Amino acid sequence: MIEFKNVSKVYPNGTYGLKDVSVKIEQGEFVFVLGSSGAGKSTFLKLIMHEETPTSGEITVNDFKVSSMKQKEVPLLRRSMGIVFQDFRLIPNMNVYDNVAFALRVTGTPTRELRKRVPFVLDLVGLVDKAKNMPTELSGGEQQRVALARALVNKPSLIIADEPTGNIDPELSMEIVDMLDSINKVGTTILMVTHEHELIRRYENRIITIENGTILSDRPDWRSV
Repeated sequence: MIEFKNVSKVYPNGTYGLKDVSVKIEQGEFVFVLGSSGAGKSTFLKLIMHEETPTSGEITVNDFKVSSMKQKEVPLLRRSMGIVFQDFRLIPNMNVYDNVAFALRVTGTPTRELRKRVPFVLDLVGLVDKAKNMPTELSGGEQQRVALARALVNKPSLIIADEPTGNIDPELSMEIVDMLDSINKVGTTILMVTHEHELIRRYENRIITIENGTILSDRPDWRSV
């Protein structure tokens, strides 16, 4: 669950990232966040991940009081979420298996569990046969699927997908969103930031539109936009 109560973020130069935002996303929802460049989408995500702290207001994510949490609690918050970036952010000198396994190793997961979990998520994203390949040997769509597998491997209750289709072609974009949709159907909350209005028309999901740091609209699906 994600909840913002009257949240504002003002940067040192006086620019507002968000202005008095109140919104609630329930566990198990799939929500698209729309907005143009500079609208406030990145600030919204950074506040959820505790990369930024609010100037005012309260934020709760997965039962963590993010707006007032101690720094030592931040790793626990981030282990409860998986993050998929537009630019993949794969480790170039690690193969596919090790890129996914890295997310488990940094949390001290036992080797026995790691050897079960990594092949399982690679199978989910259709990349078992690419486990030994390096990132440079993969297409853009395959690299994004590795990034998705890495986000899934810790069994997060929340996945944040930040423009995950921005660097791949339209057909592969649908493939990635279909995968996210399937993951959502087993109870994982999905928060996907995008500017692609056409992409979301295949899905009957809630759409939050951010403009000038405020919630311009919060609609149950694209037909009401």
